[in-house]
Amino acid sequence: MKFSPVFYMWTLLFLIITGCSAGENLKAVSKSSSLDEVSLNSEALHDQNTNGDTEGFLQVHFIDAGQGDAALFQADNTVILVHDDYTGRYDVISYLKDRGIKKIDLLVGPSPSGESIDQFSNVISEFAVKEIWMSGGVSNSHAFEQTVEVIMSSDLNYYEPRAGEHFEFGSLKVEVIHPESISGDILSDSLSIRVSYGNFSFLLTGDIDAGGENEILNRGLDLNAQVFIPGRHDSSVQDAAELLKEINPEIAIYNSKEENTSPEVLDALEKEKIPVYETNIYGSLILKTDGFNEFIIEDSQ
Repeated sequence: MKFSPVFYMWTLLFLIITGCSAGENLKAVSKSSSLDEVSLNSEALHDQNTNGDTEGFLQVHFIDAGQGDAALFQADNTVILVHDDYTGRYDVISYLKDRGIKKIDLLVGPSPSGESIDQFSNVISEFAVKEIWMSGGVSNSHAFEQTVEVIMSSDLNYYEPRAGEHFEFGSLKVEVIHPESISGDILSDSLSIRVSYGNFSFLLTGDIDAGGENEILNRGLDLNAQVFIPGRHDSSVQDAAELLKEINPEIAIYNSKEENTSPEVLDALEKEKIPVYETNIYGSLILKTDGFNEFIIEDSQ
């Protein structure tokens, strides 16, 4: 198990110191009335069993985590979970167990905010996690303290990735797009990644705010992705429009409950007529792709 000097420094500071306002519910901006309108024709993908083998294709579960986000990537026996659970409930754990998940190759925590990692320590305890990524930032929450304790008492690999790094987990490629370094602002420093399977990509920006978006745009990395999972905090109108132009997504998926997802990003999605699907409305969603441009999206029932 490896810990960076920054992690130790911030952990010590946290132990010494230990001492998002709700907004209106956002409405769906999707122009589609049903999931079928973004489902491309693919009998092979439709025939795949949700709980079965994923050899030769990627299956991504966008889990209805109440006020949070959770994305489960499954491909060729590789499992990646990006977990940003706001709820304080056990929805994600139950969802994974119901689908027979026992091990997680990579667990990603975009933000150290107590609200965002409320169930993080439980996920680590309940499943065989091989590697965990966090930004390296800290918060003064009980949830963060629990997470640090579980990580330090485990034998999993801990890492703080930085923008520009590339990794491979089985047939999945993970590119880190943010942060490049830690500023101390847990929102601007939110861990943001691009996950690719073949030619099909997903961009996940975690808890990122306007400051982080601006840094991403100035970095000049490849942001193109068919699926966009936007950040939950305020953006600037200009950055939201420019970021969306760089991503050029076919669809966006997010949870609209309470303060999730910035209105600037939603306005930009609506202006570009990009379908938006809310787990808060549809429930948990499953996207399947063959790694080219073909995909289907359906509810998990």
